[in-house]
Amino acid sequence: APGPRVTSLNERIDEALGMLGRLVAFAVATVVVVFIAGIALKPVFPSGVPAGVEGRVLLALIIAFALVVAHVIVVAMLERAEWTLSGFHARAWRPVGLALGLGAGAVAILIPGGALYLTGQLASSDSVTGAWWPFALGTLGVFAAVAASEELIFRGYLFGLLEHRWGRRSALGVTSVAFAAMHLFNPGATAVSLASVA
Repeated sequence: APGPRVTSLNERIDEALGMLGRLVAFAVATVVVVFIAGIALKPVFPSGVPAGVEGRVLLALIIAFALVVAHVIVVAMLERAEWTLSGFHARAWRPVGLALGLGAGAVAILIPGGALYLTGQLASSDSVTGAWWPFALGTLGVFAAVAASEELIFRGYLFGLLEHRWGRRSALGVTSVAFAAMHLFNPGATAVSLASVA
C-alpha cells in the first residue's frame, strides 16, 4: 500500500530526496560488492575476467550476486527489514507464483521467437568451431544472468520503494520507462523497439 499522503511542496521534496538517498545507497552497496568479488576472484582469474561467453556469464553472475547482497544490506539497514520492499518475502516464493512467472516469461520469449523463425527472420547456422549447443548454453547463461540482474534492478528495491510511496501503477510506469530508457543505446534501437521493451 502507498505510504502516507504528501501534501506540501517541502514534503514532496523531502520524500524525493529520501528516496534518492536510498537508491544511491543501494547503488553504492552494489558497486562495493562487485569490487570485493573482483578482489576475491583475483587468485582464480589473475588477468581479469576471461574473454568470451564464459567471461560474460561470470560478470553477469557477479553483478546479480552483488545486487542480491545490496538488497539485503539496504533493506536490513535502511528499511528495518521490510522485505516486501525488495521482493524477498515469503509470498514472493510461492511455487504457483514462481511457475506463473516462469510460464509468462517463456511465452513472452517463445511467441515472438517462433514468429521470427517462421517468417525467416531468425535462422540457425552451422558453426565452424564445432557443436552449437555449448555456445547456445553459454548464451542462455549470459541472458539468464543479465535478465536476473535487470529484474533485481527494476523490479526489486526500486519497484518496492516506489510502490510503497506512490502506489503500484506509478511504480510500474516509472520502472517500465526506466527499463526502456536503459535500452536506448542498444544497436538498432527505435521508438517501436523501446515501446516494446517498456
